[in-house]
Amino acid sequence: MRARVRKAPSDADASRLLGLALLNTGKPEQAAYFTAKAMELSPSPAACDAHGTVLVVLGRLEEAERVFRAGIGADDRLPSLHNGLGGALLNQKKYDEAAGAFARAREIDPASVVYLRQHAAALVRAHRTAEAMTLLRAGVEAFPNDVLLRTQLVSSLNYEDGPPAERLEHARALGSLFARAAGPRPAFPNAKDPAKILKVGLLSADWFDHPVAHFMSPLLEQTPAGVRLHVYDASRKRDATTARLRGLVAAWREVDAQGDAAVAAQMRADGIDIAVDLGGHTVDSRVAVMAFHPAPVGVSYLGYPATTGMAGVGWRLVDGLTDPPGSEEWHTERLLRLDPCFLCFRPPSEAPEVAPLPAAAGGGVTFGSFNNPAKLSPRVLALWSRVLSAVPGSRLLLKGVGLDLPAVRDRLRAAAAGAGIDPSRLEVLPTTRTPAEHLGTYARVDIALDTFPYHGTTTTCEALWMGVPVVTLAGQVHVSRVGVSLLRAAGCEGWVANDEDAYVKIASGLASDPAALARRRAQLRAGVAASPLADAGAFVARFEQALRTAWRAWCGMQGPGQA
Repeated sequence: MRARVRKAPSDADASRLLGLALLNTGKPEQAAYFTAKAMELSPSPAACDAHGTVLVVLGRLEEAERVFRAGIGADDRLPSLHNGLGGALLNQKKYDEAAGAFARAREIDPASVVYLRQHAAALVRAHRTAEAMTLLRAGVEAFPNDVLLRTQLVSSLNYEDGPPAERLEHARALGSLFARAAGPRPAFPNAKDPAKILKVGLLSADWFDHPVAHFMSPLLEQTPAGVRLHVYDASRKRDATTARLRGLVAAWREVDAQGDAAVAAQMRADGIDIAVDLGGHTVDSRVAVMAFHPAPVGVSYLGYPATTGMAGVGWRLVDGLTDPPGSEEWHTERLLRLDPCFLCFRPPSEAPEVAPLPAAAGGGVTFGSFNNPAKLSPRVLALWSRVLSAVPGSRLLLKGVGLDLPAVRDRLRAAAAGAGIDPSRLEVLPTTRTPAEHLGTYARVDIALDTFPYHGTTTTCEALWMGVPVVTLAGQVHVSRVGVSLLRAAGCEGWVANDEDAYVKIASGLASDPAALARRRAQLRAGVAASPLADAGAFVARFEQALRTAWRAWCGMQGPGQA
């Protein structure tokens, strides 16, 4: 192709094709030179498509948007231009516009699963959850064997109040797709010694300033004597948290550039006994590695609140409150319960001191939620409206990812008003710049309201650490029972409601006694620090015990196909 460009330097198509070839070989800067040259020679829709694609890879998003729009102006019927425009808009957080661009690409080419996936992703980012779920369900019906599309659906189902059987059905189907691509389970040479020091591989794409990394910190800081940790870091970004954790583990491999089969092969070559996936079916997760059976024992833990449906994952770490007896019905994995709590909260070093009770200043009680706005379903907002009605003069403060975007913020305000929340009693805040600022915002909250069916995890722990009581509604499955476990472990089980009426009663009861609320606020941090929720030593011990149980089970098994 270079020879063709040298022989015909005025051939726009040759420059375009060379640019795309360079992009495909990981040379975007060189690619941009040739696609820009193609644009200069002939600004055709194809040239715009190529140059815009390169610009998106380089992060020159506004420029890419202009190029794609120019191409669309020349030919509105090229679906890849609309798809490219959608990508440029999505990366600029213009989610509604992106959704419109992807919808247009689908309108032109309804047979493309890629455009459908992109459209659904934009709707999810825009917090247009109902539309996204309708599209994903229809998409899976049309493209039942598309792994990425079904992954989107399986993950999104956790936000719905639907039957657990539906989650299990789609998880099983997804697991079958992974297994089909991965092939048969290999034989493992690992010595079947129940008492051996275990090589445990921790696989995650979240080894940076992320809740998964923070919740795993106690284990890395106090690794038990019977375990040798190996971290497989598939993160797309790394920061000071990465550097700190990396200093705690002797065996740390960066595997973000490796394929799933290669990562699994590396883990087998390292002699890993137990592979622990920390992502499940979340964005950027590498759970597909588990389909290639990277170790004799596969475990799912922490980062995903439901079954994986995967044959390569034989166990799931939970506790008796998140997953009480009988929960096995909704899992393809066997359950190992880390009672009294399945995780350990590591208090953030950036946390400011607990602030005085806001209501003590005489402005009325402020309820708050800092959860992902995607969790704020119509049912959640309707129940919060009842809470506000039960506490005259109270207000609701919401803060979360995406609420700095006017369209998302306006959509949330409209949904709240539709649920009966007086706009004058609602305040919506954008995300803050630093962890200290984020935690400091709890100084404005008297009582936190947990979401459902998707409970908070980090948000609940942080609220308690900042002296703010959290009211949660217990559900049927793990995703809607995490709050039950966290509050019980913190000694705050009185804030767990078993139905909506009880939720309103608990919240309004806390609000009715500001003096008691102020005393509880002043005592809460010390109580959490002394509770099982923050007892790192006990957590590490029970984590090791759970892994040992799974390992002993494998050592006692005979025959192929056992996990």
